[in-house]
Amino acid sequence: ISSSTVYGNLEDFPVYINLSDFDSDFFSKVKSNGSDIVITSDDGITRLDRELVAIDTGAGTGELHFRAPYLLNDVDTDFYIYYGNAGANETDNRDTWIDYCGVWHLEDTPTGSIGDISDSGQNNCNGTSDNMTGFNEVAGKVGGALSFNDGVTNEYIHIDEDTDLEPANVTIAYWMKRDASQSEYAKVLIYGDDDDSPWSSYSSA
Repeated sequence: ISSSTVYGNLEDFPVYINLSDFDSDFFSKVKSNGSDIVITSDDGITRLDRELVAIDTGAGTGELHFRAPYLLNDVDTDFYIYYGNAGANETDNRDTWIDYCGVWHLEDTPTGSIGDISDSGQNNCNGTSDNMTGFNEVAGKVGGALSFNDGVTNEYIHIDEDTDLEPANVTIAYWMKRDASQSEYAKVLIYGDDDDSPWSSYSSA
């Protein structure tokens, strides 16, 4: 990772890898479920926490995150990726997202069941999709995404209130694309009751 892309020394930083950047040789040798993908530090030995969100060896696509112990802004940081060992069985580790209250990749198929929008973080803040079905799955800016066809009044994801998500203690980031037919400022995220929310997030034109 080039130091020129790091704007300050970082610790325990989750790094995103777009597996689409890998060539056909990688996808011809990696296991179809990606359980042989191992990320190590620059010593080539120390395994790092990682989460493989998705992989499609046929299409040559996938989404992987790993926790870098540190990234420096004055020296390039090296990591190694290993694959192709049929006996390997690497598993996803929630410590990839240490100190995160919640991480939702939206790769799920909404069913309206409790916990069907899974949290990859350590707190198991799984969400419940209301009035959403499988047709809501779409391609996202990074990996998967969900389409809220009637998010203003009907379709939404509900996450139970949690002390770790108190408004004074949280920073939230997300990717979204507003449909041109929606109002210029559509509410896409609220905390608490809609009528008495301590804060809300709106999309803009």
